[in-house]
This record gives sequence, C-alpha cells and structure tokens, in this order.
Amino acid sequence: MIGIQVTKQSLNDVAGNISLALEQTFRRVDSLKFTFDSTADQTLIDLGFTAEEVAVFKTAFTDLAQLADVYRGEDTQATAKDYRTFARRLWGLGDV
Repeated sequence: MIGIQVTKQSLNDVAGNISLALEQTFRRVDSLKFTFDSTADQTLIDLGFTAEEVAVFKTAFTDLAQLADVYRGEDTQATAKDYRTFARRLWGLGDV
C-alpha cells in the first residue's frame, strides 16, 4: 500500500486534531467578536477599513459566534441558516 496508511492511531490523530481545531477556532471566534463588539466602528475606520468592511466584519463574527453558541449547546437555531453568508466575504482565495 502506498500513501498515508490508515491505522487506528492515524484515525485517532485525525479525529482528535479536527475536534480540537474546531474547539480552538470557536474560542478564537469568541475572542475576535469581543474585540469587534468593544471597538467603535470609527476606530476601525481610522485603521483604514471602510464602513462597509467594518459592517461585514461585525456581521460575520456575530454569525460565527452564534454558530459557536449552537455548537456548545448555549443557543438553538429554529430555522435553517447559512452561517457562511458574511464569513465567505472574508475568505478571499482561502476557498480555492
């Protein structure tokens, strides 16, 4: 067999790493949302962002924080919602 071998250990490693990365990502979402929530729009505009860019940042991280809350069981989502709507505007070439 060539390539990466599928073993109990490799499956454990991949599963553990994905789970940990998701947890860490949601913690980072919470942190950045806190930063956006506690920073006036004008402060971000003074850094060089446009008002529209600030709105996209704040909306994207509000959505992502809601997804984090659903993931942790702290909130529910009664209807289907695509949490990527604003976040994908931040991806740039990251989805290619």
